[in-house]
Amino acid sequence: MKKSITLTLSIAAACLAAGAATAQEWPKEKTVITIGFGPGSGVDLLARVTAEALQARTGKTFIVENKPGAGGNISMDQAAKSTPDGSVIGGAIYSPLVTNPMMMAKMPFDPIKDLTPVTIVATTPSAMVASNKLGVKSLKEFSVLMKQNPGKYTFASVGVGTTGHLSMEMAAFLAGSKMVHVPFRSTPETVQALLSGDVQVSTIAVGLIAEHIQAGTVTGMALTSSERWPTLPDLPTTAEAGMPELPVDAYVGWFVPSATPKAIVDRIYSETAAVIAIPAVREKILRVYYRPVGNTPAEFAKVLDGERAVWEPLLKRLGLYKKE
Repeated sequence: MKKSITLTLSIAAACLAAGAATAQEWPKEKTVITIGFGPGSGVDLLARVTAEALQARTGKTFIVENKPGAGGNISMDQAAKSTPDGSVIGGAIYSPLVTNPMMMAKMPFDPIKDLTPVTIVATTPSAMVASNKLGVKSLKEFSVLMKQNPGKYTFASVGVGTTGHLSMEMAAFLAGSKMVHVPFRSTPETVQALLSGDVQVSTIAVGLIAEHIQAGTVTGMALTSSERWPTLPDLPTTAEAGMPELPVDAYVGWFVPSATPKAIVDRIYSETAAVIAIPAVREKILRVYYRPVGNTPAEFAKVLDGERAVWEPLLKRLGLYKKE
């Protein structure tokens, strides 16, 4: 028995040593963080703040690569098919992992089988805004217009399945109406379309539209959050505006290929959690309208499971569910 215990302990020690060695292999000389949004978007700003902090902490190179399009599928497909050594990290919101697979008959990757969640880096609310040319002052007022004029109004987003898309579809559904979706490749393009009046409304990450709301160049209708944002105290939440069913804070999370060793997954999580906890880094993240999180891979996996359970019946009700 004593010999068996000794052998077991030796094997355990060897496994721990192997895990430590694997973890020490990350980061590589260069790590690419691929995101499905263009330069200047909220996800881009957050990724760059975090990449800069990781580079300073580890002494290795971290590069943010913008791969916008297809609701985030392009960048996450790159991450899913990359070498499983942590050299490519996919930074994504929920759409390519949760809603896109439910809305598209074919996906270039399987978000459950091909990817492993690492951590939620941060969360952010979005603002539902209207072009000043529309002349509305609140979400409730716009809901009345939608109901009276189904199909008349257009809304912009950065792709099918994104927060901007689904929140406006849901708003139209709750108002008993329909709108025309106009997708763009980047957030700056959606803002410009709104300012010019080419589209009437949009839901945009609050950090990228707050300045316009404060300046009065667009009209803030509601905030997709459970609480108001400190620098926009007069902007009500969607619940306060009469639509509690609308989505709340969106997240940005790290993902790696499913074959990535657990030791590397845990190392990416722990290093990310460590840097976003640094006061100076937290301040930078808050400055771009995000709240740092840094939860564990297991906690993130539970968030994804919960979202899948919520979004499936909602998309079916909206007539957007196409999964075979």
